[in-house]
Amino acid sequence: MATRVIDDTKLQNIAVAIQGKDSGGTMTVDEMPTRIAAIPTQDNTLLDSLISRNITSIESDVTSVGTGAFKWCSNLTSAILSKATTLGVSAFDGCTHLTNIEVPKVATVNASCFYDNLYLTRVFLQSVTALNGSQIFRDCSRLTAVIMGKRATLTNVNTFAGADNAVIYVQSDDLSWYSTAANWSTLYANNRIKSVSELSGDSLTLYQQQLAKYPEEE
Repeated sequence: MATRVIDDTKLQNIAVAIQGKDSGGTMTVDEMPTRIAAIPTQDNTLLDSLISRNITSIESDVTSVGTGAFKWCSNLTSAILSKATTLGVSAFDGCTHLTNIEVPKVATVNASCFYDNLYLTRVFLQSVTALNGSQIFRDCSRLTAVIMGKRATLTNVNTFAGADNAVIYVQSDDLSWYSTAANWSTLYANNRIKSVSELSGDSLTLYQQQLAKYPEEE
């Protein structure tokens, strides 16, 4: 059963606490109990599952996910973040069993976000316009389809290092743009970028289901 979180501030405070960071500073292990106790209206079940990294699913209305918020949550299988616009550095790094991720409003994905997500096979980045930094999908060895809904900048071709089977599917009208865009052109030359018209099977089903579930806003 998914852990339902609707308090954006609470989840962000939890993320800060479990990262051990505060405005760029660091926090020792001994300080953590005090910091955790200070979180307003805390949900002990959620806190315990996040801190121990045993959380299995999350459904949240948060608008952003901070650096390392779910890092090493190796039991996490599903994350539905229907209102998030940004995923921080290493947000899902080491989530080795994550198979379902829904981020329909995310505009920016940062470095190492899905690093080592060994069971992630396909993802639809519906609103993403920037893939910032390297190793976003590093060693996602089972990843076969990354579906783009918009044109997105790619700052580092190593974003897909170790995800050698991943094909990037883009909107048909954008295919020419991707063929010459910085860093994307290298992937295009290696036949790693194709039109969404070539989607089939489970990848096509994912694409159609999420388009229906999250229709693009006017």
